[in-house]
Amino acid sequence: MKKVFRLFLIVLMLVVGLTGCKDNKKMNQKQLWEYLGKYSRYLTELGGEATAFVFDKDDDLTFDNSRGLGVRKSFYFTKLLSFSNENDYLYRLEYENPYPDEINCSIYYVELNPEDDTRIRFGAPNGGEIIYYDLYADVGLSSDKLLEKLEAHDTWREDNSDDVGYYFVRVDDKEFTFGIMNSGFGSIGDISKVEYKGYMLYTIIVDHQGYEGDEMTDPYDPYSVEYLIYYNHYLDLFKIFIDDELVKFIPKVDLDDNNEGDNLPSLDLYAELSKYAIWIEVDESPGGRFLKAYNGDRFHLGTLSSGGTDSGRITNIQDNGNMYYTVTVYYEGYEGDDFTEPFEAYTREYKLHFDPNKEIVIIELYGKSVKYAPDKGLHPNQFIALLSKYKRWSEVDEYGDEGYFIRVFDNDKFQKGIIASDYGHSGNIEYIEYMGYNNYNILVDYPGSDIEPFEYESYSESYWIQYDPQKETLTFIIDNKVVKMKPKK
Repeated sequence: MKKVFRLFLIVLMLVVGLTGCKDNKKMNQKQLWEYLGKYSRYLTELGGEATAFVFDKDDDLTFDNSRGLGVRKSFYFTKLLSFSNENDYLYRLEYENPYPDEINCSIYYVELNPEDDTRIRFGAPNGGEIIYYDLYADVGLSSDKLLEKLEAHDTWREDNSDDVGYYFVRVDDKEFTFGIMNSGFGSIGDISKVEYKGYMLYTIIVDHQGYEGDEMTDPYDPYSVEYLIYYNHYLDLFKIFIDDELVKFIPKVDLDDNNEGDNLPSLDLYAELSKYAIWIEVDESPGGRFLKAYNGDRFHLGTLSSGGTDSGRITNIQDNGNMYYTVTVYYEGYEGDDFTEPFEAYTREYKLHFDPNKEIVIIELYGKSVKYAPDKGLHPNQFIALLSKYKRWSEVDEYGDEGYFIRVFDNDKFQKGIIASDYGHSGNIEYIEYMGYNNYNILVDYPGSDIEPFEYESYSESYWIQYDPQKETLTFIIDNKVVKMKPKK
């Protein structure tokens, strides 16, 4: 549990500048609690999905996880040991830790926003620095204001979905449309009631008219549907509970329009970044940092030695002039599995400088300017085309006899085997990723078999392949053996 909570504090880090100051009035501890106590709780951008922070009872601090994912237990800090003002709007709180086996920190920081009393930053020491993330007062919108926010976008579409068959929502003049694109399924009704439930959750009741029926459709009576939605009006984040699952929606936009104000990524900058499959840190040995921009809005920072985990979706790119940009990236949370602990979603801003003439990207990371240059290796689709160009790639020994072989065909089919035996297996390429320095990672899904007595379940294998364009050879590990292959022309 300690590791879960520590990770929870780390991954919600937001790199944001200090807001402007209106006055310099410092508060004592009682005044601070009166100020914070104006609102029942403060929420992360995920609202009820994550921890809520409560400041009450004169000096108590509660981490309320009653509605959150991952960490289900709430934590109560009731004995304040010390209180101090670190600067104009930053306060340090030290508590007695009643959970030493679960939480390794009981010193926290609260930074006020003099421009907006509904927003604060909350921090905790970690690794020699204070990690902060944004909190928002649990204040709901009125019915009219919520509908105005949802109507600001013509259509909302399901995020991370195919171009066909995704959920979509439209809100227009108190009319609510919900359906599945290109399926024939859809419903339109009138919004009769909107109610705020706290934790950024709302219920919307939609009334639908009845139908007398015809030769193709049975009659039905009028009916109403209640939708439970999550909406963060600070960040314009919208989700709907569908079949007990929280489905995220994003504004549907036409990239060809590129209308000003659509909050689209800067297409010029993004086109420059995605022109190359990977950007690698300059003056670093293999295993250093890398940057990727792909799939229209994806942004991935990591290290070549581990692959990294910072892969998110660009929500905005602000051109600050003189080749400087602010890139805002949203990172999805994860519920966890046997190998990975759960963590909450978070948003981060990166300060970036890009010189198109020198093709150099500089990003500010943890107080350090990291310089990246493009690795001009083959894009994944180009590498697939190269592998498919030949009948097969095979291992050849000193006597000219072929051993292991692979074939790539029909765009995503992968076959491995041994020429002189019956051994062979075919699967589908799930994804291919370029990792720089002519290294590729390919994941192949293999189907199972029900043929007795050789039954086995479907499985996946990942292959790390290195391509030498000068020698035109492949080197990779297959069946725990390092194999070099040449094309069979």
